Amino acid sequence: MMEIKKILESSYAQLCIIFIVIVLLKEMDVISPNDINFMLFVYILPLFCIPALLRLKNNEQNDNKKIPHIWLILLILALFVFIVRIMPYLHTQVPLGYDPGFYKYAIETYIDNLPHIPESTLPDWLKSMYPQGLFILTDILYIFAGYDAMQFFKIFFPFLCALLILPVFILTRQLFNERCAVIAALLYAISYTQYTMFTYLYLKNVIGLILLLMAIYLLEKKKFTPLVLMFAGLGIYHRPEFLLFSLILIPYFIRSRKKEIIFVVVATAILIAPFWIPRLEYNLPMINSIVNTAVSNVQTVESSGGGGTFFGFEIYEWVSLAYLPFGLIGLTYVLLKK
Repeated sequence: MMEIKKILESSYAQLCIIFIVIVLLKEMDVISPNDINFMLFVYILPLFCIPALLRLKNNEQNDNKKIPHIWLILLILALFVFIVRIMPYLHTQVPLGYDPGFYKYAIETYIDNLPHIPESTLPDWLKSMYPQGLFILTDILYIFAGYDAMQFFKIFFPFLCALLILPVFILTRQLFNERCAVIAALLYAISYTQYTMFTYLYLKNVIGLILLLMAIYLLEKKKFTPLVLMFAGLGIYHRPEFLLFSLILIPYFIRSRKKEIIFVVVATAILIAPFWIPRLEYNLPMINSIVNTAVSNVQTVESSGGGGTFFGFEIYEWVSLAYLPFGLIGLTYVLLKK
């Protein structure tokens, strides 16, 4: 029996490498998706990992082992993310992304109207595209640091991308352990998907991810008062992820029956009301559109992205395929720990 366990554990690492290489070759059009049953790898890989997960379950000391100089490692990874993202601006002053002009116009409109928020004079397209939170942040940066729109694009946005290392690490450490958290931070630092998000100037998404991951972490730690701030932040910075976290809270409340969740929802509603009520005619259709688009994409499996989508659904399937078996492994690990 021990020999079988050793064979499975040694085969796991080799299969992981083979699987990732195969997905890479598919992305490079070297092989066809019809040549290999990719989903077979997705289902088999977690099975090969079960013996190692059981061994971790029986050895909690290894599970909680600390890594020396962990914050230095995270600082190096964050610096790597920041430097990689400011490098394009060494050769051009033109901001990356397909809609920097929209962002620039909105940022300058808010700055020009300081100390007021120009809600009543904003055009309809701006109200429907951008929640107020991002531009309140740019106002604060302008007041205290003198940052204009271009400095925000070239300096602060790369800083936000680097800062995302921290919530990735903190949440993964909470759910798994410190070693897994470092690996997660490393994967984020070299992630093709995350760098693509930067090149498309997805400002709201990065801020939304930071707030979402911290909200999940605070929910895990049952720290409900700071959770209100993260949840409200999602409501004024990135409405789709606000909706996502709202959906997370529903089964959590049903399972835990914690009255604090009601406090979180009510307090969050009070905080975001001044921002949502003036734009209710835009926010409610937006939520309905997100749900309908998600269902439509799953049903039709669109091959190309529409406006505001840098990956079509089919491309997203292949990009996420490399992560899927590891997600199943993580789920198995969490269930074993329970």
